[in-house]
Amino acid sequence: MNILDKGLKFIPTPTITSIDPITQATDRFQRTLSLTYFFRNKPGRGKKLFTAKSTWKPPKKSLSPAILKTVDEMNIEISSIQPQSQKPNLNRATKTALNTLKKYKNIIIKKSDKGSCCVIMNRADYISEAEKQLSNPIHYTKLDQPIFKDTANLINNILYELQDKEYITAKQYDYLSAKSDCRQRHLYTLPKIHKNPETEWFIPYKIPKGRPIISDCGSESYNVSKYIDHFLLPLACQHPSYLKDTNDFIQKIKQLRVPEHTVLISIDVQSMYTNIDNNTGIEAVRKAFLRNPQASRPDEEILKLLNICLRRNDFAFNDQVYLQSSGTAMGKRFAPSYANLFMAEWEREVLPLCPLKPDFYGRFLDDVFIVWTYTLDEFWTFFNILNNHHPSVKLTANKQ
Repeated sequence: MNILDKGLKFIPTPTITSIDPITQATDRFQRTLSLTYFFRNKPGRGKKLFTAKSTWKPPKKSLSPAILKTVDEMNIEISSIQPQSQKPNLNRATKTALNTLKKYKNIIIKKSDKGSCCVIMNRADYISEAEKQLSNPIHYTKLDQPIFKDTANLINNILYELQDKEYITAKQYDYLSAKSDCRQRHLYTLPKIHKNPETEWFIPYKIPKGRPIISDCGSESYNVSKYIDHFLLPLACQHPSYLKDTNDFIQKIKQLRVPEHTVLISIDVQSMYTNIDNNTGIEAVRKAFLRNPQASRPDEEILKLLNICLRRNDFAFNDQVYLQSSGTAMGKRFAPSYANLFMAEWEREVLPLCPLKPDFYGRFLDDVFIVWTYTLDEFWTFFNILNNHHPSVKLTANKQ
């Protein structure tokens, strides 16, 4: 309990401290300092998007004497540092507990879906709950073998078209293209222990439901997902109900003046990411492009890449390969922007159908907050219109 209470990001003190991280950090700082001075009169000369990180440094003769003196002094100071042992931040009993935990193969330790606490689960129970989710044929299909290698070729063909049309450079193609050593995606789940254990756990008071996350790092679509999000993110912030963060929400509701007997209601979109229909989601992005034309944006190619990333999202879990048949996965870089655009299109369609509307309607991804000044019966009429508009959007409401 003592070691787990420190959190999953706690780092035990190494026996010998290496100065390599200090040297590397110093080198990065010196390069940033030199580049800032070198480009001081050249606005807009920053890093080009979607290219490998440059290691170029300005020549010393182009730098000021003050910068050169600062760099020399830093190097002298760094060279005088000697590796030395540090006082351990774990006692012997806690180290033993840590090593013992590492040997337990029958448990899973995960961060909770909400909050930062550690959750310890029986491995068999964890696998059982995840496989229950994966048995849903609407969202997942078992595969005999992975398809990500073939997907890499499809992505690279489209990127080659973008380079040929001069939307991207050769360097950007090299950065964005799927590599031969790309890795298979893997699924893991984060336990939703904040849910009601009696009614909303997989097995009441024993196994919580898990939020499925598909790790995309190093996959064939990892870099191209960032490319897609580059164009989706600015559009995903433009709808009227957009809430950027907690501070944005507070600033907006501080300006409200509401009558007595006003009801505050929160609405949650159930499993939004996995429930988004691919065709409807892609069409929502297409409509957003049409409403916001941009000559430098390759609309059709982005939609093709988006279609591939959504429909060919294969992953492994417990030695079995699956394909996500519907929806997007938490883990894709563009997933929040894509879901935001889908929900914005849904709101654009459904809200005009409602005879009565909230005094305030704000949404942060799948969480909606409304200020209702009419009767509760009239709210449930409003709610039912929302809840029956699209099969991909199912809602729950809570009166505050």
